Amino acid sequence: MNDNQSRHIAWRLYELIAPLKGWVFFSIVCMVGYNIFTAAPAYYAKDIVDAIAYGDNPELKQYFLVGLGMMIVFAIKGLFFFGHNYSVGHLVQSLIVKLRQQRSEEHTSELQSQ
Repeated sequence: MNDNQSRHIAWRLYELIAPLKGWVFFSIVCMVGYNIFTAAPAYYAKDIVDAIAYGDNPELKQYFLVGLGMMIVFAIKGLFFFGHNYSVGHLVQSLIVKLRQQRSEEHTSELQSQ
């Protein structure tokens, strides 16, 4: 494939995706949020694990707060996961509809010209 064909393909993809740039941005934000909250539980529980490893005895209140924090972290992670899956699904369906409409219009114009 030469450079001119690559530019043409890239331009066609851009024309398809450009009207949906809000959904693309939302999807990327959700993906980044999901990845951040995937690493968060280990960082959040680090203090309790370190205290136990060094022989300290953390208070029961700390265990409760860490458990509550973990539930909140996993809930937010789930919201980001849902947002990303929903937005990507919407993007894909929108692109398929556009491509089908374009192909249908091309096919209809070919039939009418015959």
